[in-house]
Amino acid sequence: DGGIVLDATKGVVYQLRLDCGIILEDFLSRPPHELATVLKLLLRRTGCRDHIVQLLRKGLVSKTNSSEMAQGFQVLNSAYRQVIEALSQKSGTRQTTVSLQELETQIAYQSVLSEKDMVTLVFHPHFVMSEGLEESIPTGNNDSFALENWSIPESLRVRTPGGGKTPYVL
Repeated sequence: DGGIVLDATKGVVYQLRLDCGIILEDFLSRPPHELATVLKLLLRRTGCRDHIVQLLRKGLVSKTNSSEMAQGFQVLNSAYRQVIEALSQKSGTRQTTVSLQELETQIAYQSVLSEKDMVTLVFHPHFVMSEGLEESIPTGNNDSFALENWSIPESLRVRTPGGGKTPYVL
């Protein structure tokens, strides 16, 4: 394993661990850097999901060029699709669908983000912060997709003259 170093002269065994946070910080401090390249680096390591989320959030906040963001999203989507493809071929026969639960179990220790992760960890927090809605973030239930955690603040609800129908969620 590449994480073990033996020093036979001293009779010592060392275990190496990379701190991807420090590596990422150093890498980002030296321009130029492309989002897609940084994401490829992080996707090669396990346990870097939080770093990927923070990188994407920073990219959204700093209004990174849309073509650069698109390339980064393409890198993430490709990694996600590879996991789905591997799962669909796991049993020896090609499945046409993969359950979300099976997929989330598979990517739990990887650095890959699912669509659910992208919404709950990247896009929703960005939208909430950019719209100044911090007070409406649910805190009690950890399942952010639970229906009781979602509501549109009264001040943002669409009003139609005469109380007619509207295509917007009320």
